[in-house]
Amino acid sequence: DNVMFGLARDYADGADRSTMDTHLEIFSEDGLRTLVLARRDLSEQEYASFSSAWHDAETAVVGREEQLAEVAKTLERDLTVVGATAIEDKLQDGV
Repeated sequence: DNVMFGLARDYADGADRSTMDTHLEIFSEDGLRTLVLARRDLSEQEYASFSSAWHDAETAVVGREEQLAEVAKTLERDLTVVGATAIEDKLQDGV
């Protein structure tokens, strides 16, 4: 959650950090896995550039994971937080 808040520049209508922190704390205390949702609009040019770089990274033979992470960073900025949710994780004991 803190990672997403660090990438955010704004909050959508009805979403604010204080309220989300309160809800996330309640979810966590109830043993739920939390997820913060954010968005960012892209121009066609931004998407085309990202898509090309992602394809190159995805098909790299050496350093694929590092390249994918670097390409992802180009989009994972200036996000608008739109909300948060939580789920019960029945696949892992004690989580």
